[in-house]
Amino acid sequence: MAGPKGEPEVIEEHVDIAEPVEEAPVAEEVFEEVNEPQPEEEPVITEVASEVVEPEVAAEEEVVDDSFEEPAVEVKETVRDIIPPANPFPHLAEKKINSIREKVKVMLNVVGECREVELLHYIVFPNKSDFDAYRTIAFGLGYEVDDDINDNGEVYLSNTVVADKEKLDNSILTLADTVSAYRGSYKGWKVKDVIE
Repeated sequence: MAGPKGEPEVIEEHVDIAEPVEEAPVAEEVFEEVNEPQPEEEPVITEVASEVVEPEVAAEEEVVDDSFEEPAVEVKETVRDIIPPANPFPHLAEKKINSIREKVKVMLNVVGECREVELLHYIVFPNKSDFDAYRTIAFGLGYEVDDDINDNGEVYLSNTVVADKEKLDNSILTLADTVSAYRGSYKGWKVKDVIE
């Protein structure tokens, strides 16, 4: 039914909560059954528990289950195989590196078999202060350094190297790379002396 103005009619019903609520007797009976003591079975359980043989437990602990382990696989690749080495001469272009390596090969064909070669290197610096900054590096690498820098900024360095392609490559490329790092330019070398 609808009340005035179309609103639903509310029916009120009063419930008297003062009346006592009856408790279920079943719940009390179940509670009492659970709390009843057990007749003299506890000592039997204690005696059985104390008779457990400990060595059997220890023997079971020693057994190791390695059935989940797989046999070791031999790895044939190394880190060098997976990751390419970094450029050891970061201040040199690949073209310059290849050019120096080719010239070393030609030089070794010309000088023939010998123990060592004394090389005279030509380097150029844009100014004397850059050369002065590089001078201590050159001494540290084992080069004899000409103290004079001419008007064109050219400087001469000399060193003696074992006549081995790999050692010559490394020596000359290291020099060229460090010169480039100090704003200089490596122009080349000539054989000053051959040591038999």
